[in-house]
Amino acid sequence: MKNFYEITDTNLINITVRLIPNSSPTVTVIINKIALVINDKIDKPTTLSTTIDVRSALNIHIEVENGHVEIENIYADNILLVPTYTHLSTYSDQSMHPTTVVRSNNQWKLNTTVPILWWIHEHSGNGWLLYP
Repeated sequence: MKNFYEITDTNLINITVRLIPNSSPTVTVIINKIALVINDKIDKPTTLSTTIDVRSALNIHIEVENGHVEIENIYADNILLVPTYTHLSTYSDQSMHPTTVVRSNNQWKLNTTVPILWWIHEHSGNGWLLYP
């Protein structure tokens, strides 16, 4: 987490997703209803990023067709979410446990039900944040 003096904008959180493709899959990545990639072929490692409001829950949706992609990492303001919290994600193939590899014709999701900073504090054991 950033030190107070290092924070330039306290209203936004930068979300970064790093994907490693295998066999040029067709990928869709949506973060909080913002489409970063829609049905695009990815043939080299790709980093996607966007910002979300600090009071927003985080909803990441990754869908893959024709190949598979590895989610190398997902960061929220330099806090590693994936692979750290991969076990809290959902995968459309119910026969598999949550994983960082999204196979063809499957969907991977990470959804928080509370604002992302509250979620991070809860799951990392850093105590409570007061409600605004």
